[in-house]
Amino acid sequence: MGDFKSLWQQRFSNYLKEIGKYARLIMNDHFSIIMLVILAFGALYYRELLIQLQALDLSVIRWVIILSVVIWLATIFQFGQPMWFTKDPDKSYLFARGEEWHSYWLKGALVSLVLPAIIISLGTAMIMPFLDLISVWNLSQSWLLILYMVAFKAVSFLLLYLDIFNLGFAQIIGRPLSRWHHTLLVAVALFITFSLPVTFNIYIPVVILLLLIVYIAWAMTQRSNRWVAFDHIVEEETRREASLYKWISIFADVPHLRPSIKRRPYLDGLLSFMKNLNNNRYSFLFLRAIFRNNAYSGVWLRVTLFISVLIMMTSNVWMLLGIGVLSHVLTFIQLVPLMKLYSNQPFQIIYPNREGSIVKAFQGTSLVIAFIQLLVYAVIAVLTQPLTLQLVYIIMAWVAVAMLMIFLYVPWWYKKQTD
Repeated sequence: MGDFKSLWQQRFSNYLKEIGKYARLIMNDHFSIIMLVILAFGALYYRELLIQLQALDLSVIRWVIILSVVIWLATIFQFGQPMWFTKDPDKSYLFARGEEWHSYWLKGALVSLVLPAIIISLGTAMIMPFLDLISVWNLSQSWLLILYMVAFKAVSFLLLYLDIFNLGFAQIIGRPLSRWHHTLLVAVALFITFSLPVTFNIYIPVVILLLLIVYIAWAMTQRSNRWVAFDHIVEEETRREASLYKWISIFADVPHLRPSIKRRPYLDGLLSFMKNLNNNRYSFLFLRAIFRNNAYSGVWLRVTLFISVLIMMTSNVWMLLGIGVLSHVLTFIQLVPLMKLYSNQPFQIIYPNREGSIVKAFQGTSLVIAFIQLLVYAVIAVLTQPLTLQLVYIIMAWVAVAMLMIFLYVPWWYKKQTD
């Protein structure tokens, strides 16, 4: 098996190459522009929300803000998990190389902490102005809360590491806890320290951290006396890889990841109702792929949900306009690869075909998705925004952008791919 340090470096290097390959595919020109637009609108919304809160009676909405801050911090805390870089065949070397695996897995846990620590630090700093409005925490103490959050994440990773030896929470309460359980416990601790109207509660997390650190220091000395839960670590590593590639598959094709196809018989009536769109075989295939193939149905459903929430949360006219435009751009840039999905199937190659029928079929399918999204957005906008002529203009602009994407961008993209 060779030196364990070299083995870890080799597997980590392969992992970085894999991430770099997909990062280059995802961060193309289109996606870079989209990310800039999202960041710009996010900054505008952040500034607008902070100004609005400062003008309100905070005693009325204090608990709503506290709960929102806790949910935000719990969400960013949940990001990231240890990289064990362990496969099932490695079991052959488990007993032969014994304790060398201990430092191998510990290194994976510590290196995995770097990116989550950066994200947690930025996310915590961003939420501090809201926390300053409704608690005894103030902006000058941002560094302390960031330190708490990163320390809790490090403790969480070390407890997950100790679960390999049944020394994590399994030793304390009788069974191991998942990352979700760790996040829930941290969320409860944060809720308590944000809620109490006294200054000393800022130091409550210190007591919790010190107790956990003392326990971890003791548990580290007990590893050699424990049986290694090797199947558990292989299962966790497999789950981590599956989760990573599931997110990547939203933006790029992952060759070894097969998207699930769900029958969804409750949609049969809708698909039958849209039979006029089935003017060629590609219409039949595209319609069913867009509703039954999770790789494509997940794209437009997630975008619809995300944009719907943003529409409910903003009242700025320009932001409403931009959010709707962003929805269509995000949707169709990610869906157009569907036009090439069946191009390499032998039956499709030998079957007589008119080249333009693929584009027309996809445009018909795109109209269905655009109609569903526009209907959802329009209903939410009418229910949550003042009924003015400006709102009508915004909805008309959303429709216009959707038509431009379908009738200009779609054929342009297909022509570019086939030239």
